[in-house]
Amino acid sequence: MPRYKMMVEKDEYDREQRIRIAAEKSLQLAKLPPRMQDDADEKRRRIEEDLDSTRNDTMTTGMEFTFKPARARSVPNFRKI
Repeated sequence: MPRYKMMVEKDEYDREQRIRIAAEKSLQLAKLPPRMQDDADEKRRRIEEDLDSTRNDTMTTGMEFTFKPARARSVPNFRKI
């Protein structure tokens, strides 16, 4: 029994290692080519900067939203109409 248990544990360890290696290979293959990755990173950086700048502007100026949607009209009496 102890030998069987040791074999099962070794098999589990080997399986985990194979899965980890396969996952690392998949991740490496899933990456964009370097120039495309640089472009994607730049776009993401610009979006984050824009969001940060707009968030800081509204907080520093204390400006509140002035848009107020139109109030809903009452429902007409269809039986009377």
